[in-house]
Amino acid sequence: MLGGAKPDFNLALAVMQNIRLQGVRVESRDPFERMLAAITAHNLRPVVDQVFPLSEIRTAIEHLGAGRHTGKVCISI
Repeated sequence: MLGGAKPDFNLALAVMQNIRLQGVRVESRDPFERMLAAITAHNLRPVVDQVFPLSEIRTAIEHLGAGRHTGKVCISI
């Protein structure tokens, strides 16, 4: 949507192949910069549940899919 409201692909084909599309809302630059300033000022850090090496990506996906995590599930590259 950042490039406009018209998709550059055939949406019907995506629907027929049961592809899941999920949008992301993006604000203007000013609120984003204020958010970054607040994160920096308060030294906020994301909660990380577990970090998996790339070689264990299947285990990481299974862990995420099980829904027992609290926070981010990360892959170390």
